Amino acid sequence: MFRSVRRPRCECDYDEMCHILEGTVRLTDADGVAKTFGPGDSFVVAAGFKGTWENITPVRKVYFILG
Repeated sequence: MFRSVRRPRCECDYDEMCHILEGTVRLTDADGVAKTFGPGDSFVVAAGFKGTWENITPVRKVYFILG
């Protein structure tokens, strides 16, 4: 049985570029706006982001911290 992993109060003080290789994630910001990403999707989690990161299914990703 797979358990979803949630990071409550996910706060980034840096920009993170992500590319999803496998699986599905949902990011929900502090205002409750949710975005879902899956295989082939790329996105940036901007510095100052506050919200949650939820793995809907097991995830493999490539990411870079942008400075």
